[in-house]
Amino acid sequence: MHWILKAPNVITIFGAVGNDENKRLLENALSAEQINFIFKCNNGYQTARCAVLITDHNRSLCTDLGASKLLDINDLYEEKVWIAVNSANVFYMSGFFFQVSPRIINALAQHAFKSDKTFIVNVGAAFLTEKYTEEFKELLKLTDIVICNEEEIIALNKSLLNETKPTVINSIIAIQKLAFDKKDERIIIVTRGSKSVLVCNTKGKVDEVLVPKVHGIRDTNAAGDALAGGFITQFVKGKSMKECVNCGIWAARQIVQNVGCTFNKNMQFDDYIVGSK
Repeated sequence: MHWILKAPNVITIFGAVGNDENKRLLENALSAEQINFIFKCNNGYQTARCAVLITDHNRSLCTDLGASKLLDINDLYEEKVWIAVNSANVFYMSGFFFQVSPRIINALAQHAFKSDKTFIVNVGAAFLTEKYTEEFKELLKLTDIVICNEEEIIALNKSLLNETKPTVINSIIAIQKLAFDKKDERIIIVTRGSKSVLVCNTKGKVDEVLVPKVHGIRDTNAAGDALAGGFITQFVKGKSMKECVNCGIWAARQIVQNVGCTFNKNMQFDDYIVGSK
């Protein structure tokens, strides 16, 4: 998000770390980019780590949650954290955070609901919908935007609605129609690798946004996160749904052509738009 927005101190990250070298690396990297962070430091625990195993164009993740497991609902209500919460207009959470604190997710979703702010959830992984079925069911009532891949939307349909033979399309429509406590309609965004991105923000209607062919794929890790980040950068600017999704696609295309979540910092989405006209 910061890469595209190019605006200092508009993003705040909240979490827990250990008192170790990984914590220092993370803090230094965020400070260098002028990204705000509020970390609870836990002595005696390691900062969470994730090993990425790459095979051809695919990857598998092995995660050690480490100190992040110690994050508590009370940490959310500490003065410095809650000031940041009150000042935010958009909240972005990954389904993986259910493994840390479902109560924190719910509290932030409730705050967004009561304050008429936007709450965005990236499902994260299909297995999470099975492990946290009831939590997802309650959270989606307060979620404005759901971002996932085709495997995850089908898993949501199976877990939440007990659908035995779901397709991607009927799963999108079914999840979009779930109980929603806000006045606007829930937006569903489904990525499908090299195929078009599916978008549903009106009951029963699914639109497609084409994905240009990518040459030289090196590492698909963080592609979904990049798409979500790119989408949000345009969403906060009030751009159209197609513009938001196109920015997400552009960001993901840059990421998969590099090893790890790395990119050419000088590239700008605005330049891409001009060049594509």
